Amino acid sequence: GSDEEGSPIGLYVLPKDEFAFVQTFREALRKNSVIVREVTQNGEQDYLFSTDEPFDILWSSRRNAEASAEHLRLAMPEITQSMKGGKGTTTLKTIDLRFENKIFYK
Repeated sequence: GSDEEGSPIGLYVLPKDEFAFVQTFREALRKNSVIVREVTQNGEQDYLFSTDEPFDILWSSRRNAEASAEHLRLAMPEITQSMKGGKGTTTLKTIDLRFENKIFYK
């Protein structure tokens, strides 16, 4: 494969630029102590990040990676407090960062 020009089938899972966006977000999460174990593409530019935390993260590469990770960092105290303060037995499963200036969690 190294002698071939371009991007031969099977050499890259994603286009080079798209892979770089995903890698940048993964690194931004790591800086915030969220370790990503697996990345699954859910659709064009939509990804599910399985983490060491008790939740997964949905993210779109249409969003700025560093800003998304910072929004998550800032929202985590409120999210964890609301989950602990709730009267139900619900546990946090997914945090959705795909929408600009909004964080959804369930």
